[in-house]
Amino acid sequence: MGTTTLLLALSAIVASTPRDEATVERVDLVELNHCFDEYGRPAIDQLIFYDWCTTQCRFQVRAWRLLKTPAQLPRPDVAGGYVIRWQDGPVLRQIYAKQFRETWTQYDPELTEREFLPKDKRRDLRKLAKTRWNEPPAIEGESPESSVANVSPSSPASSTPASSTPVSSTPVSSTPAGSTAANSSAASSTPTTNPSSRPAALLSTTGATAP
Repeated sequence: MGTTTLLLALSAIVASTPRDEATVERVDLVELNHCFDEYGRPAIDQLIFYDWCTTQCRFQVRAWRLLKTPAQLPRPDVAGGYVIRWQDGPVLRQIYAKQFRETWTQYDPELTEREFLPKDKRRDLRKLAKTRWNEPPAIEGESPESSVANVSPSSPASSTPASSTPVSSTPVSSTPAGSTAANSSAASSTPTTNPSSRPAALLSTTGATAP
């Protein structure tokens, strides 16, 4: 009897523990890029994620991340392709890629790709997978419906009879309300770099093929 009770208690604890739920996404190509400066010294190591664009018939950058830990290195997936699973800030990511390539360059490929697709036009990776473990807590005393919209329809007219006191005949002067104008500033565009001013790549592996 005691063993059964202990097992039930352990099961309840395990069931109440938040699960390891990752934000799963798929891309067509992931690139492991080693960027060097003009003197051949290592500058940055980064992962660049691409999706195939059927309109322009080329891979377009979707997002990029600095390579900080060995856990970010792509590894072959048993189902084919490659998989990367790592803790990206508050998000546990698991990204599947159809193809993988590793390059060594003296320029930043991600910056060059902005000339083909501006940074603000990219799809980017999802910020966070919504699960019951990471949803924002509800405000105390407020229902989920009221947290979405706090606007309520106007209340009906009161049924209390009007007072019998006569209304004063003195005219009331009305003051016109002043109007204000809001000024908006145009957003600055992302600067791009002329690829012709960059040195050529040191070494690159076999290019990826269209999916």
